[in-house]
Amino acid sequence: MHPRDFLELIIRPTLKALGHWSEEAERLLLGTAIQETRLRFLRQRVGHRNYYGPGLGIYSMEGATYRDIQVNYLRYRPELLAKIESFLFPAETPLKQLASNLPYATAMARMQYLRFPEKLPSSLEEQAQLWKLRYNTLLGKGTPEEYVNNWKRIVKDDVLF
Repeated sequence: MHPRDFLELIIRPTLKALGHWSEEAERLLLGTAIQETRLRFLRQRVGHRNYYGPGLGIYSMEGATYRDIQVNYLRYRPELLAKIESFLFPAETPLKQLASNLPYATAMARMQYLRFPEKLPSSLEEQAQLWKLRYNTLLGKGTPEEYVNNWKRIVKDDVLF
């Protein structure tokens, strides 16, 4: 998927509908998707044999993270929960929609960052650090350097902002 298409057609309108839009949030979510799935996969790939891991969707969110957001964050914010649920399709479970519903997955990825106190940074390097701390976690295999390199490789010279 082209990063500009994903940004303009999915990330930006989703964040604006949630009332949590900013240029920093757009960049961070685009960077998260680039790092997690290279904007290509809807299921986490593990190893060279294409085994599937627990991550679902373009942001590769794990079920445990999804449930934690629901139970420990959104449950106490019913107005925000209602906005997020407005993105859901009626036929599938919400967890499965992390893979099949890009606006819903985007909203949930935004919640992962929103529930922490840090102000969203504007520089790519600082966003990579925040991704590592709050999305990948300190125990995750990804690195901020990899995040920056993947951004530069996929976005290239396209002026998105």
